[in-house]
Amino acid sequence: ETNRDWGESAVSSDGRYMIANSNTGVRARSSNFGVSWTTNTVAYRSLSASTAGSVLYGIRVGGGAPVIGQSGDFGGTWFNLTSVSPVDAWNLIATSGEGTCVIAIGSRQNEPRSLYAGLESLTNRVGPGANWRRAAASADCSHFAAVTDEGVLHTSADGGSTWTVRRGGLNGSGLVLS
Repeated sequence: ETNRDWGESAVSSDGRYMIANSNTGVRARSSNFGVSWTTNTVAYRSLSASTAGSVLYGIRVGGGAPVIGQSGDFGGTWFNLTSVSPVDAWNLIATSGEGTCVIAIGSRQNEPRSLYAGLESLTNRVGPGANWRRAAASADCSHFAAVTDEGVLHTSADGGSTWTVRRGGLNGSGLVLS
């Protein structure tokens, strides 16, 4: 599979499991250190993996309504994660190191991007108005860090009920909670 426009990828911590998505809607998966690959026509972008790589989240490419997919078997099978608040588009997704908490940035037409998080379904943690760019979450979804388009870092220690501005001038790349 060398002649594709490959985009996002994820690898397990030991390198055994690998998954890559093309920008043309093809997903490739290896379970033997990249020696051989199987392909599927359902691809996901904005891949996020647990530290071990067994739990993956991604935004499904194509197929109508915006959907976040979750896999618990290194990308072998996927199911749709539900959201209690419909969005027009998912912009970014991340997971905690253990893969137990997922956090996503979604948008609705004519509104700034909002932050959603949860353990089994996504709930709106912060209403429209912040225009979030990057986010990270703790394993139990109780602590969040998020950066806006303006480069302002916000943190929450109560599951997103209240937020504290920490500092400005950040771009949010590599944002991680441990």
